[in-house]
Amino acid sequence: MKIQELLTSNNSTLSERIEDGTLYLSILIFIFMILFQLAIFPFYVYVNKVNRQRDSVTIIYPILKHFYEMVKRVYLLLFLLICSTCFMIYCFMKSGKNAVFYSYMSLIPFFIIPVCYVCLQAIVQVFQFLIFLLALKKSCLYFFPATEGCIASFQRVLLQKIQFFYIFFLLKEITQCLSFFICIVPSISCYEGMKFRVEFIRLLSFFSLNILLFASALLYIPILVSIAKFSHLPSAKLSTPEKFIWWQILTTLLLKLIGLPCFIIVCNTSMFASICLVTTIDVITTPLIIQLSYLGCNRRNIDVILRSCKFTQFVKVLVKDGTQENQVEPTQTDSFT
Repeated sequence: MKIQELLTSNNSTLSERIEDGTLYLSILIFIFMILFQLAIFPFYVYVNKVNRQRDSVTIIYPILKHFYEMVKRVYLLLFLLICSTCFMIYCFMKSGKNAVFYSYMSLIPFFIIPVCYVCLQAIVQVFQFLIFLLALKKSCLYFFPATEGCIASFQRVLLQKIQFFYIFFLLKEITQCLSFFICIVPSISCYEGMKFRVEFIRLLSFFSLNILLFASALLYIPILVSIAKFSHLPSAKLSTPEKFIWWQILTTLLLKLIGLPCFIIVCNTSMFASICLVTTIDVITTPLIIQLSYLGCNRRNIDVILRSCKFTQFVKVLVKDGTQENQVEPTQTDSFT
C-alpha cells in the first residue's frame, strides 16, 4: 500500500509540474504574441498603403480594405485595454495611501476594460467568419471564374450590411457577460437552466467559428493541388505560387493551435473556462492571421517588405494619409492578393 501511495503521490507531483510548466510556457507565448503583433503591425500598414492602388482593382479588395480598417480599431482597443489594466493595477497598489481617491479612480478602468473586451470579442468573431468567406471566395474564383459577377454582388451586399454582424455578435457577448456575471455573484440567484444556456451558447459559438476557420485553411488545399500540376512551367518556377498558398494554410493552423496548451490545462477544471481562455487568446491570434496572411500572400508583398529597408521612406509612408505609389513591378498577376 505504501508503495502504491508513493507512486500515486509521485505521479500527482509530476502531473502538477507538467501543468505548471505548460502554463508558464503558455504565458510566455502569449506575451511573445503581443510583442510580435506590435512589431508586425507597421509592416501591415506599410504594405497596405503601398499596394492600395493596385489592390483596389482586385475583386477581393473591399474585404481587404475592411480588414485593414478594423484591424486598426483592434489595436486601438487593445491599447486602451492594456493601459486600463495597468492603471487599475496601479490604483490597487496605491490604494493604501489614499484609499478613497484611488478607489474612485479605479472605477474608470473598471468600466473601460469590460467594454474593450466585449468589443474585441465581437470583432474577432466577425473576423473569423469573414476569413472563411474570403477563402471560399478565392476558391470559387479559382475553380469557377464565371462566378465573379455573383461574388462581387454578394460581397457588395455583405459589406453594406456588415454592421449588423457586429451588432449581433456584440449583443451576444453583452448578454453572455451579463448572464455569466449573474451566475457567479453569490447574492444573485441563478437557476441551473440559465447557467447551462450561457455555457451552451458559448460552446456552440466557439466550435462553430473555429470549424469555419479551420475550413478556410482546408479550402486552399484543392488550389494547392491544382497549382502543383503546373509547377513545371517557367512562370510557376519564377513566382512559386504554391509557397504562398502553403503560407496561407500554415498561418491559420499554427496560430490557432497556439491556444491548445492553455485549452488542455484548463479543460481539466472546466470546459467553459478553457473556452473563455482560448477566445481571449483569439483576440491576439486572429488579427495576426489576417496580417500575416496578407503580407505573405504573394511575391509582390514580399518584395514591398524587402524594399522597406529605408527607414525614412518607411516612416514617411506610415504617417502619410494618402497612398504611396508602389515601385515594385509584380512578376505575376494572381488571385491571392
